[in-house]
Amino acid sequence: MPSIPRSCLPALALALALLSGCSGVQTQSVAGATPGAAAPASSKISAAVLYKLLTAEIARKRNRLDLAVSLYLQAAEESRDVAVAERATRMAVFARDEARSLTASILWIQLAPRNLAARQVHAALLIRAHRNDEAARALSALIDEASNNQRNGFKLVTTILSRQKDKKLAFTIMQALVKERPSDLQAIYTLAQLAVQVGNLEQAKTLLQRVLELEPEHPQAPLFLARILQSEGNTSAAITLLSDALKNNPSKKTRFIYARLLVDAKQYEMARKEFEHLVKEMPESADAHFALGLLLLQTGRLEDARAPFEQLITMGKRLHVAHYYLGQIDESGKRLEAAIKAYGKVNGGEHFLNAQIRIAILLANQGKFEQARHHLHGLERKTPAQAVRIQRVEAEILARAGKLEAALKVYDAALLERPDNDELLYARAMLAVRLDRIDIVERDLRNILSRNPDNADALNALGFSLADQTQRYPEAMALIQQALVLKPDDHYVIDSMGWVLYRLGRYPEALQFLRRAFAVKGDPEIAVHLGEVLWSMGNKDDAKAIWKGALDKVPTDQRLLELIKRPNK
Repeated sequence: MPSIPRSCLPALALALALLSGCSGVQTQSVAGATPGAAAPASSKISAAVLYKLLTAEIARKRNRLDLAVSLYLQAAEESRDVAVAERATRMAVFARDEARSLTASILWIQLAPRNLAARQVHAALLIRAHRNDEAARALSALIDEASNNQRNGFKLVTTILSRQKDKKLAFTIMQALVKERPSDLQAIYTLAQLAVQVGNLEQAKTLLQRVLELEPEHPQAPLFLARILQSEGNTSAAITLLSDALKNNPSKKTRFIYARLLVDAKQYEMARKEFEHLVKEMPESADAHFALGLLLLQTGRLEDARAPFEQLITMGKRLHVAHYYLGQIDESGKRLEAAIKAYGKVNGGEHFLNAQIRIAILLANQGKFEQARHHLHGLERKTPAQAVRIQRVEAEILARAGKLEAALKVYDAALLERPDNDELLYARAMLAVRLDRIDIVERDLRNILSRNPDNADALNALGFSLADQTQRYPEAMALIQQALVLKPDDHYVIDSMGWVLYRLGRYPEALQFLRRAFAVKGDPEIAVHLGEVLWSMGNKDDAKAIWKGALDKVPTDQRLLELIKRPNK
């Protein structure tokens, strides 16, 4: 045998590792220790086999996969060693050599008939080769062998079939297996899973109902069937199904899903009782306490929600989210210092940034504007989106304090870093509206539209601003018409159309649009516009009634307070 270069020693080590011994030493095949397997090789491993293994590894490293596969297969046939047969099979699969993959996998099974991995690979190769009948027989043998090894054969089959690109072929093969086992619950259940994958929900439902007929207390079938029903929008049927399933098998998992379905169906009181039942049944379950707390928050029972979240803190579970929701509860109850303290304990997790921003806003609400800004400046900006959000909050805090020029400077600084950020440009434009800086409004909104001409919000904002602050009414009308095509049901766009029509003196048309916008949402700004049109048309009492109704909802709105004082003369 030729001498072995030093650079090939790693390949030699792998070649030796594939065998139970080395040249001159008798090998004990892995299958030899397995009852019913092929007998171990009785002869010594030859130098020729070892050389083939070494050469195969060198060929693999040099990307000569065809040669590597050929040599490995020869070595496997000559050595009759399980490890070499497995290596030959996997190398052939890697090289996409279907013919030799099958040949090697057959040898692998012959040497280790109880090796489930060998049978799985062999069955998958038959499926890939579209040898469906043989594949069905191979999978059937896998199921039987798995049963002998106290393994769930159908779970292995599901894994194989679910990986196939041709889902319909996988489904057809599984149908053949089920036909052999018409009363096998696992077989029927597996076929239902594949039916869903091929989009045949009706057959999946039929199969699952068959499972429940054979075993009413089946743990998974009701949950699976309920998911299908819910995906079809039939939540009520899913609820009924799980309600019945709880009578047969009152499992915690079923009750959890049942309670969540009740929430989806907005049957909140029933859902609350189920979650409370789960909390009593599983006092150590963080999921149960969390779900109950969220439901109570969702239904406006804020103080009742406090106990589940405090329990999570006692348990040391979901601490960040628990403190965050406790902060929301305190904030809703106007306990601002307690809310700030709770938000301050959110040191990580998905709600971290939200909690820190709420701290800044609550500080600002107490008049502590500089402290609020200082808090925002201390926050780490992990992504550009987070940086933009923090900058916007700072500007909004200043604007609410009436410091519009200072807010504008925040946007100016932010846009120096991100000059083409549409979110910042739009926010600065809306602030510029309040400053009567139509030059900034138009520049920023046209900047957005230069990159995204179908941005309906920018079209609408520019159109409205031109109608409101200039006499460029035809230009404003064209912009708003474009926005209306893109968002025909948006009440802000409808309001803008009403306003530009009013500015053009087309009062009846304006009134029609503004009434429509006000019906969608009784926004104070829409109320102002609608009242102005009514006033201009001589319907002063109706105008004041509109303004008064809006003022009842927002009693501090300065525009409405001034309009309501307008004399009727």
